Amino acid sequence: MENLLIQAKEISKSFPGVKTLNKVNFNLKEGEVHGLIGENGAGKSSLMKVISGVYQPDAGEVHLFGEERNNLTPKLTKELGIAMIHQELSLVPQMNAVENLFLGNEKKSYFSWFVDYKSAVSEAKKIFKQLEIDINLKVPVQELPLAQQQMIEIARCLFLGAKVIIMDEPTSSLTNYEIEKLFDLIRSLKKEKVGIIYISHFLQELFDIGDRSTVLRDGNFVGEVSMNEVTEEDLHRMMVGRDLDEHIIKEFNTKKTEHFRIENFTNHQRKIENISLSVFEGEIVGLAGIIGMGRTDIARMIIGDLERDKGEIYIKNKMVNIKSPEDAINYGIAYVPEDRKGEGLVLGMSVKDNIALPNLRKLQRSGILQHSNIEKESDYYVNELNIKTPNSDQIVLNLSGGNQQKVILAKWMAAKSKIFIFNEPTRGIDVGAKREIYKLMNSLTKEGVSIILISSDLPEILGLSDRIMVMREGEITKEIKQEEATEELIVKHAL
Repeated sequence: MENLLIQAKEISKSFPGVKTLNKVNFNLKEGEVHGLIGENGAGKSSLMKVISGVYQPDAGEVHLFGEERNNLTPKLTKELGIAMIHQELSLVPQMNAVENLFLGNEKKSYFSWFVDYKSAVSEAKKIFKQLEIDINLKVPVQELPLAQQQMIEIARCLFLGAKVIIMDEPTSSLTNYEIEKLFDLIRSLKKEKVGIIYISHFLQELFDIGDRSTVLRDGNFVGEVSMNEVTEEDLHRMMVGRDLDEHIIKEFNTKKTEHFRIENFTNHQRKIENISLSVFEGEIVGLAGIIGMGRTDIARMIIGDLERDKGEIYIKNKMVNIKSPEDAINYGIAYVPEDRKGEGLVLGMSVKDNIALPNLRKLQRSGILQHSNIEKESDYYVNELNIKTPNSDQIVLNLSGGNQQKVILAKWMAAKSKIFIFNEPTRGIDVGAKREIYKLMNSLTKEGVSIILISSDLPEILGLSDRIMVMREGEITKEIKQEEATEELIVKHAL
């Protein structure tokens, strides 16, 4: 086969209680973008960990750059030229772009052990210019837009001589403009004969920049396709094994009983000014707008995680005092954060212990936790929400993104929360898991639960929201009723 950078043959890998890969095939040519797609839990991450040396396969062969390799390690694959950019970026937030670029490979002054920072800055400028990236080299990277942080990661891969770059959900938090800049960079990398493995749930992106795609389902190799020979529906069918109705079905709320209201929320430092909104029983109110316009700050002020200069919260027309997340929990408010791994879960704990966390008082008797109650409750929600796990003792870190999201939902459902704030609830999860999350949200509203939905996915906002509040620069610029809502109208008021 022509110019193969990677060839994985009949790869199998098992862990106690689950077979993650079963005779999977995959190959990558130089200068191509090869998509790797499948539902959460399909085996994509496991295959990449085998190729990058994190896991040793139980069976099969891995050929890198024309040579069969056994007993791979991350250090060896890095030296050979394979780099991975994870969904959660690995930059040091407090360091600037130059320091991150040369981290571990610092340039030393001649006749000295001191870092030659001036030379490093000069070389960094050359690298970023070559990639047509304009970045402020002086500020900590945490102050840069996420897209620029991602560009720094890519630059670091190329600086280290990467011939293969694995990109895991690279656009999940980017604006459309930032996505186009990333795609321009990917196209230039293809011209330099860099091979790119592109993992994404946004299938349309693969039609924009992909050459081929490999589809996995339940750890099995389903097929390899050329992107110019298939449709998005074909890929969905391969991923889930059946036709999938993409239409979001929402039974829109007809009740007009106010459940929750905020008035005049203001945080001058965050440039949030006089935000007011209400949610009826069984209603979903969407918060739309581009990233960085204050939507997450509103959520954090509601749950007491971010102070407000002024503003009141009303539940069933009674003013309540929420100063901390614990207060929010006591008032029945649940927050499903965008960063589920960093903020929503304790990754080293089991499924059952994560579900139990907000409910410890309820699960006690005379001050002592009743482990039989924890087991019973967690097993109920694992079954109710169809959480794919060998058992409730499984460590949450080992679950797929969609199932981790379900664990977060389970803990708040177990807490009998009546007001939910969903922040990018389907970010980084597959189309099948999305449908399950949508159904769960609908079932919650039927029980009278009120939902605030923060999402950058316009079809999601349009398909689920009874009303849409559009934010721009810390203010609500437009309230849109469901029957008049369109993508164009939202974008107009967001920009």
